[in-house]
Amino acid sequence: MSTHYIGSEKERVALDTFIKLNRALQDLSDRTFAKAPLPASLSPVRFGILETLYHLGPLYQNELREKLLKSKGTVSISVEQLERAGLVSRSEGNEDRRFRKVAITEEGTGLISAYFPQYTAALTKEMESLTIEEQRLLGNLAKKLGKKEEQK
Repeated sequence: MSTHYIGSEKERVALDTFIKLNRALQDLSDRTFAKAPLPASLSPVRFGILETLYHLGPLYQNELREKLLKSKGTVSISVEQLERAGLVSRSEGNEDRRFRKVAITEEGTGLISAYFPQYTAALTKEMESLTIEEQRLLGNLAKKLGKKEEQK
């Protein structure tokens, strides 16, 4: 579906592109999780937190929020849920006690390391509608669009 906004061509194209990007991302995510259903203890946000900690190591909650592009409240609630489930632990940072560092636990590592290959295989299969070169081009375009402010 394209926009029904009546404006300049530049505005319509921008809105149409934004709608298509959002829908494509949501559809891709839905299809991937349908092929690789999340473990019962995980939501997409909690999966994102575990995956990030698994690959990057311990991070402060604000760093997690920035990596996941989620609100402070969403990350805070999700981290609390993961902590209650024994999948992450939190500790006060050495530099500033106001900030809490989040680390994946052994149980969390076991869960994400067992699930991640299924997720990667499903995502890779979904991305096959684009060639490798098209995927690289799309990635570069998305990075360019996302980093627009830094280019000035």
